[in-house]
Amino acid sequence: MKLKMIFHFILILIFVINIIFFGEVHGRPLAQRPLLAHMTQKGQIYDCVDYYKQPAFDHPLLKNHIPKVRPNLTTSFQGKFVGFQGSCPDGTVPILRQFEDPPPKTIPAKAHCHAVVRTNKKKKFYGTSALPSLNKPKVQVNQWSAARLKLSNGPDSIEAGWMVYPTFFKDDEAHLYAKYKAGSTECLNTYCPGFVQEAKDLPLGTVPDTYSIISGEQHMWNISINKHQDDGNWWLSMTWPDSGTRQIGYWPKSLFTMLEDSATQVEWGGEIDDPGAVEPAPSMGSGLKAEYHQEESAFFQQITVVDESFNNVQPDGTEKYYDCPDLYTVLDWGDAGDDHGRLISYGGFYPLP
Repeated sequence: MKLKMIFHFILILIFVINIIFFGEVHGRPLAQRPLLAHMTQKGQIYDCVDYYKQPAFDHPLLKNHIPKVRPNLTTSFQGKFVGFQGSCPDGTVPILRQFEDPPPKTIPAKAHCHAVVRTNKKKKFYGTSALPSLNKPKVQVNQWSAARLKLSNGPDSIEAGWMVYPTFFKDDEAHLYAKYKAGSTECLNTYCPGFVQEAKDLPLGTVPDTYSIISGEQHMWNISINKHQDDGNWWLSMTWPDSGTRQIGYWPKSLFTMLEDSATQVEWGGEIDDPGAVEPAPSMGSGLKAEYHQEESAFFQQITVVDESFNNVQPDGTEKYYDCPDLYTVLDWGDAGDDHGRLISYGGFYPLP
């Protein structure tokens, strides 16, 4: 009996070793063995893959793309509020590994509900930034809930923020995400070609260490999307007060037709999937509607846009848009002054404990 148990243990050990060193990234074999793999406290595994062999460069429009590596604005990075610890070696980037059946590459569009503030004047925008509160809304299987900044021009759009999406991420945590849509093509994170990962220590899919507490301490991510004048690409970055700004990666301008030059609309707020598909409907933000105090409802603060002169300014000419008012609402507080800056509150339906 003891020999049999030892034999089974050895088989399991061999299986685990094969998964770690010879596994698949996003449902396909690695072009080469990853130099290193990081496992997070939440059980996610990130493979450190060769920069030039990451999924982004499989896109046909990026066949002749010359990567535009930008130097980080800081020489060190403290992982405050980020669940990914450690760093990939130079020349590699972290790509989230998928073990089970491949998750959806895109976000299903059945009957979305939105609660956002958006620009309503026909202008050119070259970026946006905001600090969304970090919440962990309750959702059921096949549902998702997100807080995001979004820039669009016609059928093209890019967005980033956090998302709770069990079908994709295999848990109920809020994950850093980035999504793009170019005509009829769309992609979430690095699961399919498009977004170029640059940071070796800050991957898409990472989770917060700490969430906001209703009527308690509030935690935020400082997220920016900017079109850089030197290369014309759309760059995603995050900023921390004690460690500066980190460039996570970028969407190459060659992915887009309408969005190649500029965005014509920007929006901030929450979005969920079909609320009628599964009961109960998913929460948005903190689960409380926007009418509550800022420390109870989810929020975005210090909202800015990059105007035609490439200056960061507060947006003017905005409107509220919420298409499921019985469940989710949004309020625009305007310039709230002090540390809040331009402030909006959003959310609803299902209060969190």
